[in-house]
Amino acid sequence: MKVRQTEPGFIPSIALVALVALMALVAWPSFAFGQRARARDGAHPYTATGASNAPRLFAEGIVNTSADEYGPAFTPDGRTIYFAKRSPDRKMEHIYFSRFGGGRWGAQQLAPFSGKYFDKEPFITPDGAKLFFASTRPLDSSAPAARGDFNLWVVERAATSASAGGEVWGEARPLGAAVNSDTYDNYPSVAANGNLYFSSTRAGGRGSNDLYRARFVGGRYAPAENLLSLNTPASDADPYIAPDESYLIISTTRAGSYGEGDLYVSFNVRGAWTTPRNLGERVNSATYEYTPLVSPDGKYLFFSRGWGDIYQLDASALPLRREAADRIASNAPVRRRVAVTVDDLPFTGDGGKTGIAELRGYTSKLLQTFTAKKIPAIGFVNERKLEREGEREARIGLLKMWTDAGFELGNHTFAHASFYRTPLAAFQQQVIDGEPVTRSLLAARGRRLRYFRHPYLNTGPDIQTKEAFEKFLVARGYRVAPVTIDNAEWIFAAAYAQAAERGDRETAARIADEYVPYMERMFEFYEGMSVELFGREIQQTLLIHANSLNADHFERIAAMLRRRGYEFVTLDEALRDEAYAHRDTYTGATGISWLQRWAITRGGKFRKEPPLPPYMRQFDPAGSGSDFKTAK
Repeated sequence: MKVRQTEPGFIPSIALVALVALMALVAWPSFAFGQRARARDGAHPYTATGASNAPRLFAEGIVNTSADEYGPAFTPDGRTIYFAKRSPDRKMEHIYFSRFGGGRWGAQQLAPFSGKYFDKEPFITPDGAKLFFASTRPLDSSAPAARGDFNLWVVERAATSASAGGEVWGEARPLGAAVNSDTYDNYPSVAANGNLYFSSTRAGGRGSNDLYRARFVGGRYAPAENLLSLNTPASDADPYIAPDESYLIISTTRAGSYGEGDLYVSFNVRGAWTTPRNLGERVNSATYEYTPLVSPDGKYLFFSRGWGDIYQLDASALPLRREAADRIASNAPVRRRVAVTVDDLPFTGDGGKTGIAELRGYTSKLLQTFTAKKIPAIGFVNERKLEREGEREARIGLLKMWTDAGFELGNHTFAHASFYRTPLAAFQQQVIDGEPVTRSLLAARGRRLRYFRHPYLNTGPDIQTKEAFEKFLVARGYRVAPVTIDNAEWIFAAAYAQAAERGDRETAARIADEYVPYMERMFEFYEGMSVELFGREIQQTLLIHANSLNADHFERIAAMLRRRGYEFVTLDEALRDEAYAHRDTYTGATGISWLQRWAITRGGKFRKEPPLPPYMRQFDPAGSGSDFKTAK
């Protein structure tokens, strides 16, 4: 949406019925905030202002005055409202609050943690334990305030004091580098599980202001990730996330709005965000609507309009539950499909230290997972890995386990050669040398060798060499096996194997726990990129490796993908998607996803991928994961 800086000038930056009905569908009482608290004198804090089914100023003359007030946040019982208030010259903002008592809202008071710095946009967590806000206060208390550089901060509730009249908040602290940037980070909103949603003008976004999410994992925030599928070249900001993350309300300047900035809603359907829908003219006007908030009891929509007025809309009486369910169902995304491709067979990631018996165990475990989960995977072979003294037949036996179980094999060159550093004729020979055993095993099962996977995803040093090699492949009956879901799984796998070798179960378990959410972030990133390129989510191709990490834990990856609505398909089926017919002219030194390649072919730039989790960076000191790709 807009960037609501008042230095020097302030620019404020599905239908409503679907949102209202979804509120009714959500099991609010399962959360502390969901209890419909009433004031002790019998009056409901929200109804005291005479809210109706048309937007009305909230607590006019008390919360809404001739000054600019905006960005409401309520305590879980609904008896205290916090909000931002601008100075008369609109060059400064502080956070104020008003408490409900005696059937009315009390006079405005300055929040005890505000008043010295430019503070705005408070948000109180569903359990009432924390209050987040945006501020220019210095990260280092000895430094001056950073003019124009807003960061996200938090205060924690120290107590609820009757003598003090309400909440007592602790010292403010910044959220840290995983969330904050050196630009404009604003409008925090937090789900019941701690996941943080906010907007930012940081580099790498799609528009002037983009929506981001930072997952709360293990008591800390993971690096913020761009919600690509929701962002546009316009400004998308001011996210309100439902406590259970079932829907997200945003303020955006995208085309099709009623005014300068409108409120839209997106629903979370099986882990995917639906295309945002305008809340309609009942909410939106010819000016700006921003800072959306749903009351803790789920009955009211609050938002700001214009320079700074807080509005309330009573939607509880609208009988639209069935219509909302129909609208949500009609917004269900296209069925998600993914082909699982496994590189470096018969096995990798152990430095060649694993014995045959253990390799059989890992191979059996991985194939059992694929079979049990109905995953028609394909494995890509480096036949040089068979050439271990005294183990050749046993290693061929590992490949035979794949074909005996009904899985297909492909060619990954003889010795995993880099096409960027290998002359064309020598690389072609790598393909030929990598065929004999694989071709024979497939023939024994009535199949033929059909797919080729480039090592390192490197498709050649220049376009002429790339195209000459592709003609060679066609002549030998191959089709290139592309990858859309690229990732740094191999870093996790190597660290996992090393931890297992030294008997460090705690580290191995932590690596596995980091692996699953990391892979989900990679899927989210490339799902968003496919929408950006093709206007839809294409059928994806996932790259993993034959290693102990996947043998032990791919079942968890499969469960995550099922939860996200994925069906596992063969590589043949995935490549029927017309997206794979698009031209790829990329020939850089670094192997990258085909989604990145198609974007670059269209004249775009490499999109920064989600980085490794902070914990995993100790295992990648050279920066050879996706940060390395970004640097290149």
